[in-house]
Amino acid sequence: MPQASLPEQGSAENLFARLEAYLEPFCPGWRSSLDGVSDATLDEYCELAKLDGAHTLPITYRVWVHEAGYSDGGLVSKTLRVESSVPELIEFYRESHEYEPEFIEPTLPIVLNRMIGDEISFDLTLPNPNPQLRETGSGEIIAHHAASWESLLFQCAARTRDARRFPSLAIYSASENTTKSALAGRSLDSVIEPALRHLGLELGWFNDDRHIYGFGASASLFIDIGQTGAAPITVAASNPSTAKTVGDTLAQLVGARPAARERWR
Repeated sequence: MPQASLPEQGSAENLFARLEAYLEPFCPGWRSSLDGVSDATLDEYCELAKLDGAHTLPITYRVWVHEAGYSDGGLVSKTLRVESSVPELIEFYRESHEYEPEFIEPTLPIVLNRMIGDEISFDLTLPNPNPQLRETGSGEIIAHHAASWESLLFQCAARTRDARRFPSLAIYSASENTTKSALAGRSLDSVIEPALRHLGLELGWFNDDRHIYGFGASASLFIDIGQTGAAPITVAASNPSTAKTVGDTLAQLVGARPAARERWR
């Protein structure tokens, strides 16, 4: 049985070393699949996004794109189903300059683009070396997405890793109304976090208002909270029985119901 573990916390300087150590046992060759962008390419992106001395990208993102800004090995792009390539973002901004220049907001540089729907942008409205990520549209903030770029990366890494670490998967769906009814005025984390500890799952240090992840020796759990407050659950486990036990326990607390149980290939 693979030992449960959480990725190490650190700095931008050892970002890739930490990601590689966490992913490689279950995703061999991930780092060698990466392809980065040059300073000139990143400068072009910054110019098109109207970034200046008052609005700059965080160092963690800059380190990331220099090694993975052209191809991220699927870590973010496939996990979140977004376009993360800097050259593709440059093309997006070029089209925006031509057709919708009024929606280019320098305090909200787009770093992940959904083909249909909202974007994910850094929130540079206030000085912060590790700015939060927001879901945005037409140059305006729609909702919170992640606490930082590092948090987003390790959320994706956890899901990618455990998709290969465990053979069984259980998915539970939830709606705004069913989650609200089940919580009965309580906050989601006040309900979920004690239950995760009771199940022997360790909380991820990269959890935030939209993501609650728990990790154990035989199961991991992921709750990605929607903009409406709905709390769908994904459980990866060593066997179907464990996946069902963990999933059913949490589903009762958040008003979720089984959507699918299948082997995660």
